[in-house]
Amino acid sequence: MKALTAEDIRALLMAEGAVKVGFAPVERFAEAPIGHRPEDFLSAAKSVISWAVRVPTGVVDYDHYLAKAEDFPQDIRLEILHNNVYGRLGYSTLNMMLDQMTIRLLWELERSGYRAVGFPATYNEYHGAQSEIKRSGYRAPFSHRHAAVAAGLGEFGLNNILVTEEYGPWVRVSSLITDLELPASPLVDKPICLRDGCRLCLEGCVAIEIVEEDLDQIFLQTPSRTDPRKCREEPGCLTRGSCLRACPLGR
Repeated sequence: MKALTAEDIRALLMAEGAVKVGFAPVERFAEAPIGHRPEDFLSAAKSVISWAVRVPTGVVDYDHYLAKAEDFPQDIRLEILHNNVYGRLGYSTLNMMLDQMTIRLLWELERSGYRAVGFPATYNEYHGAQSEIKRSGYRAPFSHRHAAVAAGLGEFGLNNILVTEEYGPWVRVSSLITDLELPASPLVDKPICLRDGCRLCLEGCVAIEIVEEDLDQIFLQTPSRTDPRKCREEPGCLTRGSCLRACPLGR
């Protein structure tokens, strides 16, 4: 039985396409809601592994594509680009990639004698549009964004999504829980998001409703100033990438 190390896990994930990998001891989730803590899924949990893949620039900066095409009215052009460029390549395809990485890592951990629990990259993605779960706005079983912050990958931005130092918000993340004890990654100790000195993500969001504080603040103090419910309610908002495209970080 091979003992896995943090470097083994990092190498495995980066070989599969990850650009950032971090590790968080379960103690960093002590203030998470009961039922959503690592030990609620795996009683012997010791670590949470978090990783990010990058959204390609050409997938995010799509707003000018087909602009000169005479056979596409403006609204149809943007709908096609929303659904088939960012929606597919920057969202669904990357989520499937993250899910495959989760399975690959689960296999490797179990093969080495450890236990682990993983989750789909995006909760609700595989439910239909009329799903009661989707309409009700239930929390995901385990928050990949909070795990990413706890593992030192980045911080929350004004638009309520993860912002990293190297890639700005142009990443998608996943995580899993394991009973393998891993060294803790350092937390981000300075702001990455430009906050009120920028606010371009707030201005660029089609469903924006600015609030005074993070309505979904669970156990991390975040600078988020958007109502995520509005994003969920606006058709196609989750798969447009408008707030990512507006952000000057990571370019």
